[in-house]
Amino acid sequence: MKIKKSTLWKWLLTLLLLFYAPAQAQVSLDTAANADQLSIKGAVALAIENNLELKSFRESLGIARGQLTGAMLFPINPEIEIAYFNANPSERAGRASEYSLSLSQELEIGGQREHRQRIAQSTIEKVEAEIGRAQWMLVRDVRETFYQFLLQQEKLELANRVILLTEDLVSLTGGEFAAGYAPEFRVYFARLEQQKALREKDRVINQQMVAKYRLNNLMGRPWETDFTPDEELSYQPVVGDIERLKDYAVRNRRDLKSLQFEQQTAQSKIDLARSLKTPNLRFSLLFNKEIDKNNFGALFSLPIKLFNKNQGDIAMSLASQKTAEARYSFLKFLIEKEVASAYSELLLASKEVELMEKGMLDTAEQNMDLVQNAYGRGEVEIIEVITAQRNFVDIQTAYLEALYNFNLAVINLENVLGGYLVDISE
Repeated sequence: MKIKKSTLWKWLLTLLLLFYAPAQAQVSLDTAANADQLSIKGAVALAIENNLELKSFRESLGIARGQLTGAMLFPINPEIEIAYFNANPSERAGRASEYSLSLSQELEIGGQREHRQRIAQSTIEKVEAEIGRAQWMLVRDVRETFYQFLLQQEKLELANRVILLTEDLVSLTGGEFAAGYAPEFRVYFARLEQQKALREKDRVINQQMVAKYRLNNLMGRPWETDFTPDEELSYQPVVGDIERLKDYAVRNRRDLKSLQFEQQTAQSKIDLARSLKTPNLRFSLLFNKEIDKNNFGALFSLPIKLFNKNQGDIAMSLASQKTAEARYSFLKFLIEKEVASAYSELLLASKEVELMEKGMLDTAEQNMDLVQNAYGRGEVEIIEVITAQRNFVDIQTAYLEALYNFNLAVINLENVLGGYLVDISE
């Protein structure tokens, strides 16, 4: 019995699909199972370690350290001078050679080297503070993006629940229409709500993908890397003393510390400029060989600064110091205002969450269940069911956004504080 080639190919294709489909399903399950469990702390740690922008910022510290290395070296190298000449160049016979040798060293006697070292050290501390501020801003961006991802994750779960509700409604209205108990427009009405729910799910998925790509970029990972958040949107009442928060911010803000080091640098530059009024001492050892004798000697020289006493550099350094002091005072004032504003926003966000949790969530869900049961008994119209479902979805969405805004308010307050609230409470 011969088997047609077309029939044989169909059997082979069927067998291939039977073996391939389970394998693909298993691969998909394994991929989902192997997705990274990522917490906010883990995301922050990855960003600090791998973020390319932060890495490039850290490289600037090498410049400041190189300046300190240069300041620690002796600033002026010794000089050697050798002179050679023929004592009687007109005579071929009896030529005699003479030469002289001098070794000189210039010495700074005004303490300039120590001032340069202090300037370099203050510069290093200033750069370190700036890097710390850049790192703290990166932490803020990572945490905000992580919460954006969590918000879309929660909205996606809500969208899936709404889709199930609309599917039940479509099934119910379809059955009633088939039995002749309901007009056809109810079926289309239910299907329209189902399509709206499906479109909302697609929109949430797109926004979640954007948050995932941005978070992976901040963490220095390939943008398509999958992960599963090991967190959820949560709320915890925050209590704080506004004056204590202001004091903490003034002591811990990296940008304010940077201006403190800038003031120290300005003062060291003033000291350096004033020390340069003191002339450098030059000391030389001399040796001179003549035809019939050798001469040894020493030379001291000291320039007299009658006209240029470094007045220009001193004036510039004084102006820089006053500028740094003014910037420090203004930033301190601004920080205190920022803390007060951020704390007020946090209190408002906290009240909004508490208001949502005091009965609104449970009431909306109970009302939806009651209306759905009443519709099943034929006591209400479909428009009332859809209205109840929309109210439920709106309140749930508002609650998720209130949680999200609360967590953003916490991040914003901690950003202006320069530290975590838990550290302050301790």
